Amino acid sequence: MTFEEKKLRLEEIIKKLESNVQSLDENVSLYKEGKQLLEELNKELNETLTSLSFVVKDGRVIPFSEIDSKKDI
Repeated sequence: MTFEEKKLRLEEIIKKLESNVQSLDENVSLYKEGKQLLEELNKELNETLTSLSFVVKDGRVIPFSEIDSKKDI
């Protein structure tokens, strides 16, 4: 499943849980699936953020993780 597909599925799960139409067992199952998807999405996002670099105006390349504020951009 792609990042976007996981995000859409998580949004569907949230809507279903908010509707509270399902049985308790179904809600527990949806919650577990949603929690797993959220963990996967967070992991993918963190991995992407740590691999990003910024090119600063003077030509210096600074890893994203080292940028503390917008003044560095």
